[in-house]
Amino acid sequence: MLSDLELMELHVNVLFKHDTENRVTVVNEPPYDVAPRIFVGGTHLGSVVSYSKTLDAGLVKKLEQVIGTNSVSYLGSIDRQINNLWIGPAYEWD
Repeated sequence: MLSDLELMELHVNVLFKHDTENRVTVVNEPPYDVAPRIFVGGTHLGSVVSYSKTLDAGLVKKLEQVIGTNSVSYLGSIDRQINNLWIGPAYEWD
């Protein structure tokens, strides 16, 4: 059986299309809107973080330093307006 973290990785791969550097490009359903600049999927085992292809490498490096191995509690320290936050259940069936 897959762990919650592995399931979250699969979830991100279904939600978004990725480029060759594994950066998110577009939402994986018509009309294929631009993907968010950052996606954080949290589980009790850790987080899966995906970055947009539009972010430069320097900013990604800074974000990775802030996020590190912390839980999603670091979101409170982000110094920008969050335009869209989705929190909802995800289910796993045995």
